[in-house]
Amino acid sequence: MTLASTAQWVGMHPVASYIATTIGTLLLAGCLAWVLHWTVRRGRDRWRDRLGPRVWLAIYAGAGAVALLIGMAAFAELADALDADESMGRFDSLLAEALRTDPSTRMLEVLASLTRAGNMVTLVIVSIVVGVALLVARRRLFFCAWVIAVAGNGVLIRVLKGLFQRVRPLHEHGFVIEQGWSFPSGHASGSLVVYGMLAYLALRLARPPLSLLMAGGLVALFLAIGFSRVFLYVHYFSDVLAGFVSGGAWLVLCITACEVVIRTTPVRDVDRAAGEPAGRARIP
Repeated sequence: MTLASTAQWVGMHPVASYIATTIGTLLLAGCLAWVLHWTVRRGRDRWRDRLGPRVWLAIYAGAGAVALLIGMAAFAELADALDADESMGRFDSLLAEALRTDPSTRMLEVLASLTRAGNMVTLVIVSIVVGVALLVARRRLFFCAWVIAVAGNGVLIRVLKGLFQRVRPLHEHGFVIEQGWSFPSGHASGSLVVYGMLAYLALRLARPPLSLLMAGGLVALFLAIGFSRVFLYVHYFSDVLAGFVSGGAWLVLCITACEVVIRTTPVRDVDRAAGEPAGRARIP
């Protein structure tokens, strides 16, 4: 299919396209997460007693550096392809125009309600509630990681928006009115970091299968929020991809740093919620 035909098909079938995009991305992310979890878990259990703290530090630091470099490269590619003469720029324009042709009022209402879960006010409230809960539970390390992840991403997204200053696509349906620059999507980036970090905390502090259900639901939520911005045509498709890439790279960096501290901090007594045998590591 050509870019024009693909954009036209999506515009003619917005509901099916939105559901397929969200579920497909969720399944892909789930498969990658399962492979990574299975590999790292088995390797960690097998080599736990053979590798010292410095080796674990090098492993996690290297993984974080690789993820950051991949994210930066992907973001740079997206930024370079924004011009109208580039394939991504053409697809953005064609898709936005196709979605405006015959919008579904009911779908816009649903997406407008869903996208509010990624509004700044909502994310601030969630951030405060989670931060207070971590303080009350005396999870100092997780509290610091939470604050750095959320606040750092907020600064990062503002800097990137001001740097590129891309104008938003025209949206006059009235369900959602957005101001400011378009690239990258703050909803996509902010939702990924806040709900993605919350998923990490769920995997760390809750027991399966509840932890897995919570993490899966949170991942589905930030994916649905991100793609809703395209189908509400308040963002171009590349805006959302760039938001996911920038937010994902920052989130991986924060989680990696947190894991480095956990894996290299020897103690006698371990918090059971960390999932570590006594005497191996603890959650400061």
